[in-house]
Amino acid sequence: MNTEIMQAYASCPKYIELLLKDELLNLGASSASEKLAGVNFEATSETLMRVLLWSRLANRIYVLLNTIKISNSDDLYNAISHIKWNEQLNKVPQTLSVSFKGTNKELRNTQYSSQVVKDAICDQLRDITGTRPDFVKSQADLSVSVVLKHNQALIYLDISGRSLHLRGYRKSLTAAPLKENLASAILTRADWQNLSKNNYNLIDPMCGSGTLLTEGYLMACDIAPGLTHPKYSVFSWIHFDQNLWDSLIEEAKTRMLIGIENYKGQIIGADHHKDSIEIANEHAYQLNAENKIDCQLKTLDSFNIPPKNNLIVCNPPYGVRLKKNVDSSWKNLAQWLADKALEAKAAIITHNKNQGFILGFRAEKSWKFKNGELDINLIAFNINQDKKLNVPDGQNFALPETAQMVANRIKKNQSKLSKWLKKENINAYRVYDADIPEYAVAVDVYNNHINIQEYKAPASVPESKARKRLDEAIM
Repeated sequence: MNTEIMQAYASCPKYIELLLKDELLNLGASSASEKLAGVNFEATSETLMRVLLWSRLANRIYVLLNTIKISNSDDLYNAISHIKWNEQLNKVPQTLSVSFKGTNKELRNTQYSSQVVKDAICDQLRDITGTRPDFVKSQADLSVSVVLKHNQALIYLDISGRSLHLRGYRKSLTAAPLKENLASAILTRADWQNLSKNNYNLIDPMCGSGTLLTEGYLMACDIAPGLTHPKYSVFSWIHFDQNLWDSLIEEAKTRMLIGIENYKGQIIGADHHKDSIEIANEHAYQLNAENKIDCQLKTLDSFNIPPKNNLIVCNPPYGVRLKKNVDSSWKNLAQWLADKALEAKAAIITHNKNQGFILGFRAEKSWKFKNGELDINLIAFNINQDKKLNVPDGQNFALPETAQMVANRIKKNQSKLSKWLKKENINAYRVYDADIPEYAVAVDVYNNHINIQEYKAPASVPESKARKRLDEAIM
């Protein structure tokens, strides 16, 4: 067994770097340090194979081969050629994949730079073996990644060969799905790993295709995510040890059987879309978990859950990818939480923190995540009367303090105008016109419709702050 300590890098979605660092350390890595969208760490080949099998959070695992200064395509070609690629593998590679990120003054096009890398590798392998590997996008025998930062190139061997978020159970997609490793990160923040050990139930009242529930099942039953899709470029790596890998697989299978036996909680979801429930149940079938994951075709008002020990996790529509009936979905969820989920713990995904006020309970913690290109928040709270927000008379839900100021001003203006509007039979009027300077919007009423227009913010106001104020005004 090779005990050499290697420099490695694990990529991940933005904002879960610290979680990934902790996971890598728990799996046996050392000297881990988080970077933007990834973690640098040190590990032996055994630890790297364990990470491939067990990481719930990483996208890809890379082994650093060289760090070298380059300024142009000739430098790049020579740097790649300097590495003896046949010595990185335990067989002649039949397939090759290359990724290239970054630019500098001379290397401005990543596609061109990627082609230079391919040419250098293929030329060398042709000279040594007499053949050139075929190009593929994933699961290649030889998977190479180059990251260029100014004039410094980091050359990696990608031993995963594919994104580790692909567990293998997902055959179909619904609208706005969560990636599997993001779902695992959300569950980790919600403390599901500890709660599941106490046989808590995992509940998703808007489960869609069931990703949160499926990942929750894998975590609760101590199932290695790599067991469900065991295909990696590591099998071609010179340091790959088949006997060691077989022992890791056997260990994982033993832990799985024990985990399934030990977990006594329930994993339950509901959704009113038939297609989504069919996909969720297909995921459970792929994992032989039909008797463990219960996804029901139900509306919220007919969805009942166990009386205690519940963690509610949910990814409601938040109006960016899924725009239909967003407000009613959130109000229905708030009503369901109050009526049927009292004393449960909750972790709800929102597009912004203000959406959480609609749910009616005071958030105890919140975390940022990145869902594709979307910034999202996870808010965690306990569903009990002590945490319930006070809702002023005439409002459907509580508002942030600043948004409540705008609401109060609109109520005041409406009250002042009411007699005049009735007397003159007016049904189109302006009820708010930047009365509070920080909330520079105009609110016009047209019969039963409201139109909100934003005044352009001064250049001195950051765009993020202006966006936050607009969101609060719209509430």
